[in-house]
Amino acid sequence: MDVEPPEKKVKGLSRMNENSDADHQNVLSQFGISSSFDTSGLVFKEIPNSVVLSLIYFQRQMKDIIRTTKSLLGMPTEEVTKDCNKEYHRFRRKVMDIEEESKKEKKRGKDKYLNFLKSLAFDRSFFFSENNGHAVSISPKTPVVKRGHVKGSAKESVLQLRDIEVQTDLPCDIDFTNPALTPFSVQKLHQKCISHCSQISETFRKRINKVGHWQKYHKNRILKSNLSIKLLKKANILNEKTQQILKEKNSQLAAVKNALREKDEVFQSALAKLDNVSNVVELKEGKSFSNRAFEAVIRLKSLGVADEKVGDVMRVVGDLVGVTFDFLPSASTCRNFALSALHLGQSHIKSRLDNFLESNDSLCLASDETTKGTAKLQAFGIHTPDGGFTLLGVQPVAEKSAQTAFNALEHLVGALPVVPSDFFKKFLVKVTSTMCDSARTEKKFNEIVEKARKEAVPEIVNDYDKLSEAEKSNFSQFSQFFCQLHVVANYTDVALNALLGHESLVTGKNKLGEASVFGLIKMVSQLFGQRGSGLHGILQLWEAWCGDHLVNRFTFPAFSGNRFNIVFVLASRVFFHRFHLIEFAKECDCSKVPLQEMRKLLENEMIIDHLQILGLCDQLITGPLWRLAEGCEHILDTCKYSKQLQKWLKDCATIPECFFDGSSPTPSLQVSSPTNSTLLFEALLRRDPTESTSEVASVVCNSSLLYFNRAFVDFLPGGKHCNDQNEIRKSMEAAPATNRNIESVFGLMSHLYDTKPNMRVDVRTAFTILRKNDTKLVIRQAAAATFFSASSQSKPLPLQDLIGKLEKLIDDQQLSQQLLLVDHEFVGKRIKLKISSKRSRKGFVEDIRINGAKRTIRVQFDDKSDDKTESIEMGFDEFEAKVASGVVVFDS
Repeated sequence: MDVEPPEKKVKGLSRMNENSDADHQNVLSQFGISSSFDTSGLVFKEIPNSVVLSLIYFQRQMKDIIRTTKSLLGMPTEEVTKDCNKEYHRFRRKVMDIEEESKKEKKRGKDKYLNFLKSLAFDRSFFFSENNGHAVSISPKTPVVKRGHVKGSAKESVLQLRDIEVQTDLPCDIDFTNPALTPFSVQKLHQKCISHCSQISETFRKRINKVGHWQKYHKNRILKSNLSIKLLKKANILNEKTQQILKEKNSQLAAVKNALREKDEVFQSALAKLDNVSNVVELKEGKSFSNRAFEAVIRLKSLGVADEKVGDVMRVVGDLVGVTFDFLPSASTCRNFALSALHLGQSHIKSRLDNFLESNDSLCLASDETTKGTAKLQAFGIHTPDGGFTLLGVQPVAEKSAQTAFNALEHLVGALPVVPSDFFKKFLVKVTSTMCDSARTEKKFNEIVEKARKEAVPEIVNDYDKLSEAEKSNFSQFSQFFCQLHVVANYTDVALNALLGHESLVTGKNKLGEASVFGLIKMVSQLFGQRGSGLHGILQLWEAWCGDHLVNRFTFPAFSGNRFNIVFVLASRVFFHRFHLIEFAKECDCSKVPLQEMRKLLENEMIIDHLQILGLCDQLITGPLWRLAEGCEHILDTCKYSKQLQKWLKDCATIPECFFDGSSPTPSLQVSSPTNSTLLFEALLRRDPTESTSEVASVVCNSSLLYFNRAFVDFLPGGKHCNDQNEIRKSMEAAPATNRNIESVFGLMSHLYDTKPNMRVDVRTAFTILRKNDTKLVIRQAAAATFFSASSQSKPLPLQDLIGKLEKLIDDQQLSQQLLLVDHEFVGKRIKLKISSKRSRKGFVEDIRINGAKRTIRVQFDDKSDDKTESIEMGFDEFEAKVASGVVVFDS
């Protein structure tokens, strides 16, 4: 920061504020001097002090004062400069003396001041001696009259000693180098001149330094001002752009406000119409059922209501709310509605595929097969780079072969509404990767898809022959990925077989069917699990016993229904509660054979060693792999994990003690939960390893190393996915880590088979597509559905016409009294509700509903137990207020 120089003091006459303007003007008027200081025609012999003081008051410049004074004395007024005329300096000193003396005389009293004003200041003699060149010679004996000495009625204007010394004639032949020949007075005068010259030189040197500093300062200020001007120009340009954008946004806002105002008017008119609605609700529009009737039927059938019971249910609900329906759908009409729902789902799939084919994104094809009863089913779906999943459909097949599965896929895509002849080939070109399980038929199916894709690329890609080899290779990239959860599921047999071999070695029994620790895990799950058998009646006794002994976290997951990691999870929990289970078996009725067998197994140290090994596998191997599969951004992240796991298993196989120190191969994938994982992990590490456990750990780690080297062969260094992961990551960004989306399709269909075993496959497929593809748009889909009327229609209406009809229904407020806001930004987001500074609840926004004129939001919270949740409803405005105040926080 520049230091600003001190403010420069202007030397000159100080303005006299003792008298007012009028007083000084009066003095000048007495001498005939006007306000314009015109002195022509005025000649005086002498000028008193009062006139000089008045001139000082009105005229700041000394040259103006001396010119006016000489004019009043009748002397010529040639230009007088301070640089080349001694007269100017004499006059200036005289004037300053008068001004200084006036201040002193004024302090002495009014009379003395008036006498001072009348005293002589200047006459012609003051200028005459100087103008004629007569120097005043003063002898050494002549006394010097002090300044301000009064002689008669006026002060004597006497030259200062310096002026006299300057005007004194000195002989030119004086030799200053010889002090003996130089008079004393001349020597003294010479020394004074030298001293005075030094003082003047020092004064001018300081002033020159100040002037230099001022130059630097002003130069710096000029540079800064130029920079400020440039910045100001840029700011003006940005301001103009901002003003233009603001103007456009204001115009858009005005348009939105007008549209909202118009919608509000329509809404108010619709509400007015609703107030006059009678108790009879019309379900038909002309000869066909309305879209809202179609929606009601689809929703009832989704809840498991039989076709022949739909009409009765609607009648009961109408009686409950006090309305009656003009017509009710029959059983055959409901079945036709289900077929039209299938057409709706296929139209929705076709529209989404059109969007995918027009974009530059690649797709991942997911497939799976299963057998439901006597029917063999093949399901297909696609994954998109944004994480979305679209179910293409479920196709019954005669056999489980790869070629049959490919034919089913071609039939599903070709059977979509209004597709061109080359639509399936365009679809194959967009597919750059596949996701499935590692079954042989699935691997063969992927090879067929890859071959068909290579044949379709030259036909679909424009000017394919003109492309370079690098561009052609980009189109030929294709990768096969397998579900990582199946790696976890298959690892269970690897670990149990290693434990079985160790048990055979210890006990000497070579014909063991399964490891004893596996039998113990299944037994505990059957007796104490959440879906424990009621035949034994042990689960109720166990819950009561845990309550009396203040044992928390006493639940065990069910063994059946959990495919992948359940053996390892149950092993860690059984190990954690082993002492509680033994005490419970002792205190309860020992006549129960299962409890006796369980107690015997829990008191076996070898089995406890095996439980500890399986529990640590859950915490360090299968648990992190599960979380990686569910939460990784890309399946190629497995490359890093598999390499770390391989190194860790090699270390543990060489030094088994490393298996028990709690160091995970991937610490970032471990879960630290004070209610579950941390307590179980600490219990597993609290038991010190023995020679036996070290031996078991070495066996399990060697078996695990061989297994994971085979399972992750493509992701380890040297594998095809590991070597080319940077090149194929972009084209394979749609590939997920698991195949659970397509597998969940069969879970939905299993529910339908269990509740309605005689339901047709196409009807099951229709409901599965509606649920799986976009469950949050069920109302929109159902209201815009193409449907077959039981009485007249045999063709589905065009989809765009029905969507327009849906919008009209919404505007007329005839769709329903309850609507879902599925496109709102809050829907589906994870939240955290702060109860206090230390407590909070986690959950997610399930949906937002409009009931009449009120909006409500439904939030589902995670409960303490693993399989229980709690849903609550609150006003949307209340929820927004909690978000604004920070009580509700969205998880990133």
